[in-house]
Amino acid sequence: MATAVAITRPAQTKSTRDYSAHILRRNFLQLLTDLDTATAAELELTWASEGLPGGMGDPAVSKYLRESESAWDRVTDCLAATTAAATGVGNCCVLRKMTYCLRSVLSAESAGEFDREIAAARRLIAETCILPNASVADRDFFTVLQAVAARLDGLDSLDLFRSGAPDPQPNLH
Repeated sequence: MATAVAITRPAQTKSTRDYSAHILRRNFLQLLTDLDTATAAELELTWASEGLPGGMGDPAVSKYLRESESAWDRVTDCLAATTAAATGVGNCCVLRKMTYCLRSVLSAESAGEFDREIAAARRLIAETCILPNASVADRDFFTVLQAVAARLDGLDSLDLFRSGAPDPQPNLH
């Protein structure tokens, strides 16, 4: 008689970490899409308010103002979801680091802080994209990081903090 041999492989369980990276990537890409929408809405608002005598207080601008506020609200919500997803991923994950960099850029409270955080994000992108022994997953993230670099340029062009008021100097004493 023949010996019985199992032909079905035992079930392999995946750790939740495998899915966490996917959730982070999906949320991060949605964040970039929302950031594009918010940047475009902000540019339209700037364009609409420049030619009107009342500026931002003109009733004709209210539509653009509502759209811009709504777009930034979506960015804030998506950033919160992306940051929450980043906590479930390992410390070495490139998107986790970039999520925290973007959070710092978007939460900057002055022009100087904004410029420093954008420089730090660009430095992270430059340092990460030159890694010689990158895995296939990391190379996929590099493509996403290149998209982030374009979004940083868009954010930098908005002049969010260029109101003419100087940066408050930190009190070092």
